[in-house]
Amino acid sequence: MTHHSLDFYTYHSWANERVFERLKEVPEEIYRTEVQSVFPNLSAVVLHIYLTDLVWIGALADESYEYIQKETGAASTRLQNVSIEEIEREYAILKERYLDFFLGREDLDSKIIRSHPQFGSVETTLSELLHHVVNHGTYHRGNITAMMRQLGYHGPSTDYIYYLYAKK
Repeated sequence: MTHHSLDFYTYHSWANERVFERLKEVPEEIYRTEVQSVFPNLSAVVLHIYLTDLVWIGALADESYEYIQKETGAASTRLQNVSIEEIEREYAILKERYLDFFLGREDLDSKIIRSHPQFGSVETTLSELLHHVVNHGTYHRGNITAMMRQLGYHGPSTDYIYYLYAKK
């Protein structure tokens, strides 16, 4: 697993783990406290990142749109009011699913076609889609940091450069 995109995914996992660590340090009620933001509370944005990662592992694996919707809908219902520790466990399982998927792939840069019922088909690569997953997570970890500041707490430092220093 030496492809740059896989290292980038490792960064994504590392950053999510930093978020979990930080959220477990603040009072438990902060996780569900309503704020004026893009998401109603921290638990909603954490769940959103998880569900979107779940959608994309299905898309990467070329699962049907219907299957992805069904799996994501079931996960959304099941995880709606779980604790930060429970969603963290779900992330760990999903991370393994990503790593297992990519373990057997030799060429992450070969062209693939993925289809969506609303947006049509797109020619892309697994590495480009993986970059999308990481970029999406980065964006919403920024939401988490902003929301934590609104609630009077510092968010975790999850910039890529901190990952590079942490892994050396």
